[in-house]
Amino acid sequence: MEEDWTMRRQVSQTSGAVTRMRLFTMAVVLVGFATMVSGAQQPTTPQPPVQQRVQAPIQVRVDQVLLDVSVRDAKGQVMDGLKASDFVLTDERNQQEVVYCTRDEMPLAVALVVDLSRSIKPYLEEIRKATAASLAALKAEDQVALFTFSTDVETRLELTSNKGTVAGQIPSFVADGGTNINGAIYRAAAYLRIRAPRARRVILLVSDNVPSVPSEAGRKEVLNAVLEADAVVYSVKVPGVNAKPKYMKIAGGNKKDAKGNDAIAQALAIRDENLAAEADYVDVTSLAHDTGGEVFDVQLPGSLDAALQYWVERMKTRYTIGFYPTNMKADGKFHNIDVRLAPQFGGKGHTYTIRAKKGYYAPRVAPVAGARP
Repeated sequence: MEEDWTMRRQVSQTSGAVTRMRLFTMAVVLVGFATMVSGAQQPTTPQPPVQQRVQAPIQVRVDQVLLDVSVRDAKGQVMDGLKASDFVLTDERNQQEVVYCTRDEMPLAVALVVDLSRSIKPYLEEIRKATAASLAALKAEDQVALFTFSTDVETRLELTSNKGTVAGQIPSFVADGGTNINGAIYRAAAYLRIRAPRARRVILLVSDNVPSVPSEAGRKEVLNAVLEADAVVYSVKVPGVNAKPKYMKIAGGNKKDAKGNDAIAQALAIRDENLAAEADYVDVTSLAHDTGGEVFDVQLPGSLDAALQYWVERMKTRYTIGFYPTNMKADGKFHNIDVRLAPQFGGKGHTYTIRAKKGYYAPRVAPVAGARP
C-alpha cells in the first residue's frame, strides 16, 4: 500500500514537471509569435536603393524681391483692381513672373525724418499739427520711427505702432542749426534695413530740401543705402527761410539772352549746382524718383496738412508686387528693373504712369533654405 502511494506520488511529480515544461515551451512559442505579429503589423518605410539615398539637399528659394508700385491713368487717377498678371516686369532685361500682388495689406515701417534746421523755424508749428494728423490716419499695425536733424542727426523714437507716442514728441522740437539731409536719410535707411525686414519700408522726409551741412555719406552712398533697405523716399517740401546768397555780379545786368532767359538766374542756377556737386549733397527729387517715391511741394502756408494727407493716400493705394528672380546670384550687384502694365493697358508714360524703384541689390550670401514667405 505504501509502495503504491509512493509510486503514484512519483508519477504525479513527473507529470507535473512535464506539464510545467510544456507550459513553459508554449509560453516561449506564444511570445515569439506575438513578437513576429507585432513586427509584421508596424508600418515600415521602404528603403530606396543605395544609389537613390545620397542626394543633394533640397533648398527652397526665399529670394523674393518686393516692389512698391504706384499706377495712375492719363488723368492722374489711381488704377484700381490690378492683378499680378497685369504687370510686366524685367530684371536686367529678362522677363520675370510676378507671383505676388497686394494692396496696403503689408504693414508699413515709416522713418519720419523731420528737419529742425533754423530755416524751418517759421513752419514748425504747422509741421507739428499736420504730422500728428497724418500719423493717426495710418493702419493700427503700421509702425513709425522718429528722426530729427539739423547739423546733427538724432534718433528720437524707435519703431512703434503707438502713433500717439510719436506725435507726443513733436511739441518738444526746437529748430536751430544747419541742414544735414545726407546724414539723416542715410541713418534712416540703415535703421529700416535692420529693424524692419518684413515690412514696407518708407522714409518720409519733412524739410525744405536745401542741404547745408556736408556728411560722410555722399549722394551715391545715400542712394545705395536706401536701395539696399528696399525703402521708398517721400518728401514733403516746405518753403523754408534760407539766407539769400551773395550773388556774383554779371556783365550785362538783367538783360535777357537770345531765348528770353534771365542771365543772372541762369548763372545762379549753375553756381548752386556747382556748390552742391562739390559738397556731394543728395538731390532729394532725384532720390525720390529713383526709389519710386514722390516730392510734395508745399507752396502756400496752411497746405502742409493737405500734402501729408496726399502721402497717406499714396500709402493706401500703392500696390506691392513680388517676384523670384531667375538670374539671381549672391554677388551683391545692382539689378536694373523695369515695371509696366500688360499691352492691353496701352503704353507706359502715355495712357498710364508707374512709379517704382529703379532696381535692387542682390544678396551677398546665398539664399537660406526654407519655406517661401
